[in-house]
Amino acid sequence: MERALEMRALRSCSLAVVTVVLAACSDSSGPSDTTIELTVDPVMSPTNELSSLISGTTDPAASVTVEAPLDTLSENADDDGAFSFSVSLLANAISEISILAVDQAGNRAADTLEIEQDIEPPDVDFVSPPAGGATPGQSGFTVELDFDEATAGVDYFSGVDSETFEITNSQPVGGVLRQDGTTSTLYPAGSNLTPLFDVVTEDGAEWTVSDSAVFTPGANQMLATIGDRAGNESSPAAIAFNVTADPDRFIVTDTEAGAGATAVSEIIGLSNGDDVAGVQFDFVFAPTVISSIDSVTVRDRASAFDGVDFNQVAAGRVRVVLFDSSGDVLSPGQGAILTLWLTVNAAAPSGDYSLTAESIVLSDPQGGTSTLAAASGTLRVP
Repeated sequence: MERALEMRALRSCSLAVVTVVLAACSDSSGPSDTTIELTVDPVMSPTNELSSLISGTTDPAASVTVEAPLDTLSENADDDGAFSFSVSLLANAISEISILAVDQAGNRAADTLEIEQDIEPPDVDFVSPPAGGATPGQSGFTVELDFDEATAGVDYFSGVDSETFEITNSQPVGGVLRQDGTTSTLYPAGSNLTPLFDVVTEDGAEWTVSDSAVFTPGANQMLATIGDRAGNESSPAAIAFNVTADPDRFIVTDTEAGAGATAVSEIIGLSNGDDVAGVQFDFVFAPTVISSIDSVTVRDRASAFDGVDFNQVAAGRVRVVLFDSSGDVLSPGQGAILTLWLTVNAAAPSGDYSLTAESIVLSDPQGGTSTLAAASGTLRVP
């Protein structure tokens, strides 16, 4: 009897212990894993590459699968969750790419990409001026180009990137002496002329050449290229044409100086279509306003010339002669050639006064001469 009671007591103790253990197991169970992160890095699109790197991050050790039109690739993310794949792209097409990440708990995350691939370069063609033709002068004509990506048999293009348009000329453009004494921007041979264009779109470009950006007379050749949004660049388009020279002309700029002012600069310019070996002219002014011409110096286009003389031939008339003993010439072009340094009469009344170059004679390297029409500027005495 005592033995039976003892065994019953032991059984009761064991059951109590088991119950406690099970309760403890039940209380220690944590929440289940129900989330997964997936971040896909941006890709270059459009592109002219035939492959692309697909990369990003997800949960550490998650399985990542990338499906592309030409590839299906899988790998596990590293301990930091990083993954990367190089996938092939369809040529001249849009490749749709899906990315699937699955973690060890079976959670799934997905993303998709579209990558535009364009390996065909665009085209650029000159519309005007006509190849081999002559312009109506150094300005006033139109430079026009067409951009195109319509290559036969290709269905997809990324589109022309108008910001990649570049055009150069074999001769200088611009550098024109203005009436106010300033000079427009000079674009040396080979400079990119796109800042001068009035219109640049995805379809083409157009520039009506103005008086402030005239071309150099004679033979010119322009080269143009255009790129597309995928990074392809066209073959250069070339056009050769002849720029007809404007009539030769002198330029006497406007200036301003107070009564009694010394070292007042008056700029003289020349636009010529043929080589000029020497220049002679009379500078005419009101002697009651300008008391003297103190000196004459070469500048800009004539800076290589080693000779300039001047002498007063009458009241208010000074003759100026520009020459070069070594045979240098003023090549076809336009711009400043001389500065006359003046002294304004201390008693000069306020007003606008004419400064005139007349009896202008140009000599060519062969000894021939030609005459130009008179040109005038204004001296303002405030």
